[in-house]
Amino acid sequence: MSSSKPVAIITGASGNLGRAVAHKLLADGFEIVRIGSSPPKSASGHQAYDESLFVQTDATNQTSMVKAVEDILSHHGRVDALVHTVGGFTMGKMVHETLENDFETMIEVNVRSLLATSHAVVPAMIAKGRGSVVFVSSSTAARGLAGMGIYVAAKSAVARLTEAMSDELRHKGINVNCIMPATMATPQNRAAMGDAVMVPLEEVASVCAFLVSDGARAIHGASIPVRGLT
Repeated sequence: MSSSKPVAIITGASGNLGRAVAHKLLADGFEIVRIGSSPPKSASGHQAYDESLFVQTDATNQTSMVKAVEDILSHHGRVDALVHTVGGFTMGKMVHETLENDFETMIEVNVRSLLATSHAVVPAMIAKGRGSVVFVSSSTAARGLAGMGIYVAAKSAVARLTEAMSDELRHKGINVNCIMPATMATPQNRAAMGDAVMVPLEEVASVCAFLVSDGARAIHGASIPVRGLT
């Protein structure tokens, strides 16, 4: 079955940003496919969202992602956009105190997931000659910060891989960009940080939606700060 609407895959779909992006893309007329490591715990109250396709798989596993995308293509017949929101954060250790296991965890969730997901999704876009990819880096990725070394390194890698992929794919009709959000206003961040200035999830989702729209076809390899207005 081939969808008449553009189809967007959203990874990390059970997370705060993944849900916000899904709602925004639905409102913009996309068919969405949500990929997550665990199914959503409760209904969203948005009928189209609740009835959209959900695929449970590990976005850090290349084989699992290839199988998931094969299933999506057999169901929808196309993939027009990918918004990859899988990621993780940790801080507290100085670089010289960092253990291999700490580093590997950050690389696994932030970088390996990007590589596995790209490996599964991009060939279908190349075959079609068109597509849009959005990754999520961080506003902190521009420079090293005390206690955040491995996180900054991982998110900086996301930005550099975005640039490399853009250079490789722009002439195949695919634009690849990433966003660099400041601290997002998730329930968890609000609980931990109180009234600190944060960027609303809806605003971050709107930037993602713009980057997969036709209006962003000329934007390639950009790392876009998303700080909000406050």
